[in-house]
Formats: sequence, structure tokens, C-alpha cells
Amino acid sequence: MIDFMKNEFEIILQGIEENPSIYSNNTTTRIANELQEYNSRRSSEINESSESIHHKMQLLDENYNRETQLLSENYGRKIQSLNYQYNSKLLQELHNNANSSKSNYDSRHAIPDYDWEYERYNNSLKDSEAKFNMEFKKYENELRELEQERCSIKHIMHECNQWKKHGFDINYIFKVQDDSNHTKEYTLLHFAANFGDINVTKLLLEGGAGVDIKDQNGNTSLHLSASNGYIDIVELLVKEGSDPNVVNKDGNTSLHLAAANGHIDIIELLVKEGSDLNVVNKDGNTSLHLAAANGHIDIIELLVKKGSDLNVVNKDGNTPLHSAFYNNCTKVVKYLIGKEPSMKEVVEHLVRCVVEDRAHTLLKGRTPLHLAAIYDCTEVAESLLKKWENPLLKDTNGKTPRELATDESLIQLFGEAEIKQQEYNATKWGLVSGGSTAVLGIAATTIFATVFTIGFLPIVGAVAAATTLALAVGGTTYMILKLSAKIERIECEETYICRT
Repeated sequence: MIDFMKNEFEIILQGIEENPSIYSNNTTTRIANELQEYNSRRSSEINESSESIHHKMQLLDENYNRETQLLSENYGRKIQSLNYQYNSKLLQELHNNANSSKSNYDSRHAIPDYDWEYERYNNSLKDSEAKFNMEFKKYENELRELEQERCSIKHIMHECNQWKKHGFDINYIFKVQDDSNHTKEYTLLHFAANFGDINVTKLLLEGGAGVDIKDQNGNTSLHLSASNGYIDIVELLVKEGSDPNVVNKDGNTSLHLAAANGHIDIIELLVKEGSDLNVVNKDGNTSLHLAAANGHIDIIELLVKKGSDLNVVNKDGNTPLHSAFYNNCTKVVKYLIGKEPSMKEVVEHLVRCVVEDRAHTLLKGRTPLHLAAIYDCTEVAESLLKKWENPLLKDTNGKTPRELATDESLIQLFGEAEIKQQEYNATKWGLVSGGSTAVLGIAATTIFATVFTIGFLPIVGAVAAATTLALAVGGTTYMILKLSAKIERIECEETYICRT
């Protein structure tokens, strides 16, 4: 909820906290008057701020027009000055040529650079316009926020008047608007739970506030406090009888929301109080699915320990393992494999599917070999290496598949593949280098022999000798490159380009 709306209801909550006997006529009247006074004062401040911003916008517009006019005038004077200088030189040259028998003047060399002057002028205009637009937009946004607050104040005052008409009912449902102008329905207990105000929550519960009243999304106060991580309020609401297994419109229990947001202390409390671990929401997800998709390994360990079903399938056909895999939560995947070894086959199947679809988002910044290395898929890695997948390519973090692998046999496999790849690279570049040297040697020797002939040897003999020498040089080059590859086989000079 936007801040200024929160401030409105904080006045009410503060009044409740300061006056436990809020439902006496005098207290409620005082709070209503205080809220009325605040809104009246804030409305005046909004009007003053709006007038000030409008004045600033007017000054900004005047300054912009003045600046652009000045730029245009300066540009005009500059062009006029260039024309005057050009014409003066032209007249001088014409005068000199009239007194000379030979003309050396070329008027093209003296033409001013009008294009450069125009470009400079145009760039200045663009800079000025950009600054103006940026400032103007900032003021427009400020005005928009003030207008939103003005509308909110009117709306809140209407709701407070309605509250008064209902005798300040402790369970009155306030209708408020969020940043997207969507109407939300909250009781005072919803507000206190959502803001984490434990003192007001206690007072409202003592006054008989309903713990399981739902907002427009079907959330109870327990849903809101569990989602935001307010353990003390969750504990208090459960103690007062709030049902942890109530679902909202999306089918989520408080346990779902706590699991999705990583609040392990609340998970422990809700499980202790009887939350059903395997309730599925409208998408078929359990709390374990949501924790897995968000990578909350500590919560997953707790839920599994308490008996969460690892094999529940949601509407997309995914288990918690799938949810973790598709959200790139590697630690969660490996933990789940450790709890149920048969899941290793599932992961290998998933990796194969991703490998076949080389445009998959999980491969962004990585090769298929990287993925096989991360999940210790030896058979997949062997298959890829047989297809000449390069093991030396690095991911966006500068890691090769070998550096990501944790399985010893896989590390050894990648190490051997790296050596073979570097030897292949050395052979390839060695032959290219040697072949190039040979060709150059043949060409040079042929020309030399044609002109001079070496000691009456036939030209063909000279060419053959040169070829032998060139190939020897090429072979030496190859051996040097091969040795270098063996020494530096861990490093790779190639850069991996992400496949999209």
C-alpha cells in the first residue's frame, strides 16, 4: 500500500493503541476529529505543493524558450560572421588577381564549414531539450503523486465517515485503493497484521476483532502476517484461534505464503499448530513446491523432515524437484536427489530435454556440458563429448564444465577431454601455421631460383629443398604449440557466446 494511505490508517491504529477504550463515544470521536484535522492539514499542504510545482514548471518553460532563442541568435551571428569573413577574403583575392597575370586562387578552399557549425548548433538544441524534458517529467510525476494523495484523502475520509455511521464497528471493512487503483478491503486487524503492529493487534483482539475475516483476495490477518514474516503476530493470531489451514482465492494457506517468502520460524510455528503440509493451491502447488521454486533450502529441509510429499505433481505435471530445476535452484535439486536417489534419473531426463533444446533459458550463459557438470550427469556428458562438444568453453562466470563438476569420475572425464581438445587445437593451428610457412617458402624460393638458380641446381630441386625446410619449420611450430597446450591445458583462450 502507498505510504500516504498507510499514514492515514496509522493515525487510527495509533489512536487505538493510546486508548484501549476506543469504543467509548468520547475516544472514537476524538480519533475521528484527529483524522479530520490531519486530512485537512495535509490537503492544504498538497495545494501549496501543487501551486509551487506549477510555478516551477512555468519558470522552466520560460527558461527553455529563452535558451533556445539565444542558441538560435548565436548560430545566426556565427553564420553571418563566417559569410563576412569568406566574402572579405574572396574580394581580396579577386583584387589581387586583377593585378596579377596569373591566378592561383581556388575559392573552394576558403568555403566555411557550415555543416560543422550547424551540427554543433543542433546538438546544443538537443541537449537543452533533453534537460527540459527530464525536469518537466519530474514535475509531472510529483503532481501526479499529489493528485493521487488528494483522491486518497477524500476516499479515506469517506470510509471513516462510513465507519462512524456503523458505530465504529471493530470489524468494519475499509475499502482502499493501492498504487494500481485496485480496490482492497481491509479490517483494522488486517492493517495491524500487515504493518506488523503487535500492540494494536492485541488491543483489537481484546476488543473482539474477528481473526478469520477475509480481504478481497481471501486473505485473513494470518495470511498477511505470515507472508510478511511477523512471527509475534502470527503466534498471537494462532493463539486466538486463527485457522492456519484457511485458503485464500488462490488456494494458498498461510504456510504457502510463509514458504514462498522464506520465513522458516513461521513455518515451524504453523507446522506445530497443525498446518497441513500437503495442501495444494489452485495451481496444484504444495508449500514444498513454492519453497523449492524460490530456493529456500532450509525450509525444504524442514518440510521434508516433517513429512512433506516429494512426489506431488502440480497442474503443469511438475514435482518440487521440477520446480527447483526450472528455477535454477541447484542446491535444492541436489538435496532432493540425496533424499530420494531415484530422482537422479528424473534430473538426467530433464538435463537431456534442456540439452536438446539449445535455446532453453537454463542454457543462457552456459553450454550443455556445463549443465551436465552441475548435476553430475555422466552419461549426458559422455554423449556430448562424443559429439565433439568443446569442454574448454567457459560460462559467464569464467568457469569450465570441469570446474563446476563435483563428481570425481566426471572431473576426470572432463580433464581428459580438455587435454584432447587442446591437443586437437594445437594440431589444427600447428598445421595451419606449418602449411602457411610452406606455401610462403615455396613461393619465395621459386622466385629466387627462377632469377638466379642456386649453383646450377635445377629450379625444381631448389623448390623441393625449400619445401622441406618450410615443412620442418611448420612441424617445429606444431610441437611448440602442442607442448604449450599440455603445459596450459587448464586455461582456455576461447570465449563462450551464449546461445539464445
